[in-house]
Amino acid sequence: MKTDRSDLHALLEKHMDKDQQLVYKQLEEPNVWQQYIGLFRGKNKWLMLYANFWVFLGLGLFTYSLVQFFLVTDTKDLLLWGLSSLLWIFLVAFVKLYMWLQMDKNHILGRLRQLEIQLTLLLEEELSD
Repeated sequence: MKTDRSDLHALLEKHMDKDQQLVYKQLEEPNVWQQYIGLFRGKNKWLMLYANFWVFLGLGLFTYSLVQFFLVTDTKDLLLWGLSSLLWIFLVAFVKLYMWLQMDKNHILGRLRQLEIQLTLLLEEELSD
C-alpha cells in the first residue's frame, strides 16, 4: 500500500509546476506540535490565545484549590475547595477538548485540499488526453 501511495505522489509531482509542488508539500501531515502551533494562525488566533489564557489560569487555580483542599480540616471548607478543584479542572478539560477538535478540523481540511489538488491534476490529465 505504501508503494502505491508514493507512486501516486511521484505521479502527481511530475505533473505539477514548482508553485503547485510547494503548496502540495505544505499539505503534508503535520506532527502534533505543528498542529498545535497551527491553531494560532488565521482568523481565530485571538480565540486560541484567549483559550490558552484560561487553560493556564485554570491549571494554576486548580493547583491552588487542590493544595487548600489537603490543608483544611473543616468539612465545609473541604467541600468548597474540592468543588472548586473540580470546577477548574473541568474548565481546563473543556477548553482543551475544544482545541483538539480545532486541530482535527484543520487536519481534515488539509486532507481535503490535498484531495482537491489530486483530483484537479487527474482531471487535467484526462482532459488533455
